[in-house]
Amino acid sequence: MENGILIDKKYAIICYYKECEMKQILICRWQAQELEWVELEKRSSSNVKRDAFGRK
Repeated sequence: MENGILIDKKYAIICYYKECEMKQILICRWQAQELEWVELEKRSSSNVKRDAFGRK
């Protein structure tokens, strides 16, 4: 994974920035699972929380 930042060695959480929908978001992966969470979406002005696949 390019430009990945390991933020938690115990749980192997790797975060990296990605351009998405005209803004920069932070995507986090937990270990080898196919789950990506848009963490910065919680701090944005939008009340809608979506995961990396655009689901609400």
